[in-house]
Amino acid sequence: MEVELNMMERLKLLEYLPNEGNRLNRKIVRKLNETMSLSEVELKLIPVRYEFMCLHQNVDEHGSLISLCQNKGYFSERPKCAEHDVPMQATGELQILNSPMLYSHKKTIHLGDESLKIIKDCLKVLNDLGKINDSNESLYDKFFPPEEKEGD
Repeated sequence: MEVELNMMERLKLLEYLPNEGNRLNRKIVRKLNETMSLSEVELKLIPVRYEFMCLHQNVDEHGSLISLCQNKGYFSERPKCAEHDVPMQATGELQILNSPMLYSHKKTIHLGDESLKIIKDCLKVLNDLGKINDSNESLYDKFFPPEEKEGD
């Protein structure tokens, strides 16, 4: 099956994929993660902020650690800690800001039978739990198209 997904649908799908399963499913989910993830080019199309944290250490006169600063926040560029005036370190977390490009930029994804089953199982669980909302309804509809009503 081929399905066209916008960046937001791909990001949502990444949230829903299982974190554990049997060996075969883990391999398939890893491949799905690679396929659904945003490329460097796509990340440049949308506003992104990265989490940074100050790792300044407060030590006593003997060099024993008293505490870590741990000031942190999301920034577009690497900031300096306001308290210690040292560059903060990236934590690896990122925050994607809402943008029209998330919905307009699309990618066609080819899915095998097992990949499709894993995705449908995830989305079925969301539906069964009553968790379908504005942010995932279009994704659900692509894998479970609404049935046409008579007379439409």
